[in-house]
Amino acid sequence: MISCCPTLKQLGEHVVEFDVVNDYYDPRIKETRMELLQNTVYELQIDYVSIEKDLADRDSVAVFFNEQEACMKNRFIQAR
Repeated sequence: MISCCPTLKQLGEHVVEFDVVNDYYDPRIKETRMELLQNTVYELQIDYVSIEKDLADRDSVAVFFNEQEACMKNRFIQAR
């Protein structure tokens, strides 16, 4: 995600990130990366919202998108 930030800024995209800290990755590494992302987003002044929900939780995702008034583009990337 961090590597996409300059491009997203250039395109003027509004970024919504769904993420959850669990044991899939080491939580310490995940939290460090999340902090780095927050700093990058702040420095580049990207319109960014982080939602601490799991994409597997369909109800939470549906509630979020149903509450939005603007049309959103979204991409979901999972590194394996």
